[in-house]
Amino acid sequence: MKKYLSLIFSIFFFSKISTASLPDMGIDYGIIRAINENKMTYFYGIMYSGKTCLLMKTYEKLASDDSNVVLAFAPKRDTISLEGEIKSRDILGSLSEFPISDGENICHIIQEYLNTNLEKHMYIFFDEAQFISADILNNLWTFIGSLENVNICFFGLKVDVFDNLFSGSKWFYTKQTDPHIAFLPIKSRAVCPCGNKAEYSIRLDSAGNVVLNGEQTVLEGNARYDVRCSKHRYNGENWKQKNLNL
Repeated sequence: MKKYLSLIFSIFFFSKISTASLPDMGIDYGIIRAINENKMTYFYGIMYSGKTCLLMKTYEKLASDDSNVVLAFAPKRDTISLEGEIKSRDILGSLSEFPISDGENICHIIQEYLNTNLEKHMYIFFDEAQFISADILNNLWTFIGSLENVNICFFGLKVDVFDNLFSGSKWFYTKQTDPHIAFLPIKSRAVCPCGNKAEYSIRLDSAGNVVLNGEQTVLEGNARYDVRCSKHRYNGENWKQKNLNL
């Protein structure tokens, strides 16, 4: 699994997204306000809660203002990603991407854009941010500390299917007392098969049972992910298929 746990980033631009292809989620201006009020903001939700879609909508809104320059990075480890593009489950279009390895200096890339856009405000987005290492986050925090015209926002999971924090979310969780860093939940769109609001991500094995221990992330084989409400958190695929009394 180590090759799947190595972090690879992709810088991408919304070259194929049209407003017509975006679902009717609307823009939560509280999110834009939170981004502007903090140097670094982490927005978290469970799986299928619309995180990437919300990122795209917010990106599109900010990028529509010519006084802004907007960049976005994403780990190239999402199983719905294809070579050269990133897709959201909620959006018909795709994102063109330019891969950069974890070893490259992300701050150097940001600085190059700053050098050519001195009069503009820069917004930087990270999708699947739970996989970002503490070293990268520390470097970003040090880099933007003295910059007045840069805000960075992150969208990702808070915890894994076993309620353990990821490397990226853990960094933000421990920095919540810093007045320039925010760790905020998004309004989830995920629904449990029973119809109630889903609160937990779960992983199912090949037999459809809920996995109770194991590796933090599995992106290959027969592993599948789903969501559940608190009442049915430990109900597997068979419960859903047999349509038992909820």
